[in-house]
Amino acid sequence: MSSTNETTLAPRSASTPNARLRARGQSLLAGLVLAAGLMPLASVRATSASADEFPPVIVLPGATSAEGIAVGRGSIFYAGDFLTGDIYRGDLRTGHAELFIDAAAGRMAVGLKADVRHGLLFVAGGFTGQAYVYDLETGKDLATFQLLYAQANTIPVILLKPFGDARPPNKYLTEHASEVIDWDERALVDAVRKHARHEDTTRWDTIEFKLD
Repeated sequence: MSSTNETTLAPRSASTPNARLRARGQSLLAGLVLAAGLMPLASVRATSASADEFPPVIVLPGATSAEGIAVGRGSIFYAGDFLTGDIYRGDLRTGHAELFIDAAAGRMAVGLKADVRHGLLFVAGGFTGQAYVYDLETGKDLATFQLLYAQANTIPVILLKPFGDARPPNKYLTEHASEVIDWDERALVDAVRKHARHEDTTRWDTIEFKLD
């Protein structure tokens, strides 16, 4: 990262005729959110018929990091700022890039997918557990989805039944919980040992009684 707080995208040449981008951490919004590491400087590798067709470096002005990359129509590309969620739009041939979407505070940008046919840009929000949909042409914020973050990251969910409430727990919550337990200290401890530590929690209770 340069002293002017810019993130650069650097391509390499190859023999394929059409330019393509492949970014580390690219995610599809199919219910999976990938938690990516911080990348202060990201390199995007583009393949082309000739090295002279593309500039050696593409600068994202003002970006702190780059993670997801998506190709739109023609030579247009989109790149996300991992830490801020901002989206940049640029041209692979001219090397010009500028801020396209100034994301709302608290957002992140990991994987990107451009749906050129329907004019949509999908962005995976990383640790936020969310996914965002923007207008591919205007950058308008169209939708936000709250994903099943725990399941996507294989994190067990333990559901405690409401204390003193005879009504059954919410069906949606029970369907996505690893285990549903009563409001009981021993049940909670066993559930944590079982799902977090993968310990055997089988118990044998001894009952003493006398026969007259």
